[in-house]
Amino acid sequence: MVIVLIGPPGAGKGTQARLLVQHFALPHISTGDIFRATTEVPSKAREELRKLMSAGKLLPHKLVMQVVHERISRQDCTNGYILDGFPRTLEQAAMLDSLTRSERHKVLVIQLDVPDSVVNSRLEGRQLCPICGEIYNTSSKLPDRPGRCDLHPTISLIKRQEDNPDKLRIRLLDYENLTTPVIHYYQQSGRLERLDGTGDINIIHDKIVDFVESQLCGS
Repeated sequence: MVIVLIGPPGAGKGTQARLLVQHFALPHISTGDIFRATTEVPSKAREELRKLMSAGKLLPHKLVMQVVHERISRQDCTNGYILDGFPRTLEQAAMLDSLTRSERHKVLVIQLDVPDSVVNSRLEGRQLCPICGEIYNTSSKLPDRPGRCDLHPTISLIKRQEDNPDKLRIRLLDYENLTTPVIHYYQQSGRLERLDGTGDINIIHDKIVDFVESQLCGS
């Protein structure tokens, strides 16, 4: 089984992915997290990646596919995985279908609908732990101690460079232009469940689990 979470920046994909990891015991694969970790290692190629990500721009398709293919080929993905931030284009969706057919995984897609106004508000107050990646938000999920991770109390929370208004506009435009066709692609094949991403985190999680389990029972 492969669970794909689709939504604009700040839709709650990372938060829901972490809850699904606990429920289904599947690895969470975030292309953004992978590339953010990669850019910490100095090299000419990684410097270019750092520039693209800092500007909020999409990364080269070939490079993204190489990274995803390498990650899902690992032993922990044998029974499936949870994808967050991939696929973002029709080409990537078609490539994922090709890979999952060979692995005999069923692909289930959840779209989290969140209006731009809510996205802007969430990202303005979003912070995360640089160690575990846990996400906090001043509007919906405050840490126990201001500016500190609950799981790593000695670690200060940080903001992502791409979470500023100018870069967010670019990311939302890319999402609208490139990812909307991906949504239609999955909708036409009956693999898409659209959910309101503005509600209670746990209620959204329960709805995702209900959808996934209903699809598995019907397969």
